[in-house]
Amino acid sequence: MKNYSEKELNIICNSIRREIKEENNYLNNSIYMNRVDIVLDVLQRFVLKIQEDNRTEE
Repeated sequence: MKNYSEKELNIICNSIRREIKEENNYLNNSIYMNRVDIVLDVLQRFVLKIQEDNRTEE
């Protein structure tokens, strides 16, 4: 599995945000996007933590 830098994960998450906004213009309200942001932030921290744990185990 590839290890991603925090910058790479930010780029990925921002791309996902853009895709969601484009696909769901009719749902593009602030409450919906706030939830998307929370999920993506948690996912990013989760991936970084797993990578850190994997490096520690090696």
